[in-house]
Amino acid sequence: MSQKASTETRQNISTLSFGAVTILVSILTCSTAFAQKGDSYLGVTYAIQNIAQNDTQMETLNLKAGYYLRNSFALEAMVAKSVENKEASAKNINGSEVFAKHELDQQFGIYGKWFFYPTNKVRVFALAGYTATKYQYTGFLTGTLESGAPFETKMEYNGELTGLTYGGGISIDLHQDWDAILELHQLPKYESDNWGSVSLGVTYQF
Repeated sequence: MSQKASTETRQNISTLSFGAVTILVSILTCSTAFAQKGDSYLGVTYAIQNIAQNDTQMETLNLKAGYYLRNSFALEAMVAKSVENKEASAKNINGSEVFAKHELDQQFGIYGKWFFYPTNKVRVFALAGYTATKYQYTGFLTGTLESGAPFETKMEYNGELTGLTYGGGISIDLHQDWDAILELHQLPKYESDNWGSVSLGVTYQF
């Protein structure tokens, strides 16, 4: 990635993070100022994010806040942080072995959600928006040289991804203002690999 492209990506992430925080504050302000009860919501979900081909996995804690502009549409902001990271490994033809791990530094998202109501207790929804991610990559290559001596090479770098996110989910009324929520996200691709997320959690409307 060129220095100019990297600078532009960092600027995009900074802009998005500022936008996400602004939306969070605006939602809280609106809910206390003039919004009707139930127009706003806060939520927490636990997510498993997976990069398909290299099978690296990250478990994240996601905080979100949303505001219903109408009964069938809401605007939502999300922030996420790694809580657990799974190391992936693979063997090469020459007998060497590769170990890789990704860890999220920051992840921000701004989404629109379209809701449909099959029953009074169940809502299904589609979502689309924009996600920005800062991550750390750590990789090890181990093996044996032709001389028989073992070797190990370590590689570390910081990466950034921004782009379109889409998905869907289901929300089930638990009790009064509490809902259980299951979401599927297709995040911006990591190089040519699909980056997906499955999350489960609760939301509270106020």
